[in-house]
Amino acid sequence: MSNTYQEARAKLIADSSDRDWYDLWPTVTSVRAELLRTLEGVSEETAARRPDEGEGEAAWSVSEVVRHVLIYTGNVRAIVEETSRGRPAIKDARGLLADVGGATFAELRR
Repeated sequence: MSNTYQEARAKLIADSSDRDWYDLWPTVTSVRAELLRTLEGVSEETAARRPDEGEGEAAWSVSEVVRHVLIYTGNVRAIVEETSRGRPAIKDARGLLADVGGATFAELRR
């Protein structure tokens, strides 16, 4: 295991040693709940609309942002699990969007 991974793992362990996961869980879930509340009432048309200006992620529609959150949620979980086991973790490429197979915005939100 490289020094970088050892240092990251040690930092995670040190930062969490005085806090129980059950203390942290409400913070983790509250951010996701806030996102879902923000998306309430957003129509399919609005969710599909891209900004008039911007490049890369700044040009994403709301639906694309949700697709990004979906795929990165799984990747972050994998990174945390692998790092906690002292193994190297693979970070997904920047700007990756989940393949949702034609799912509607309402389905993505659900």
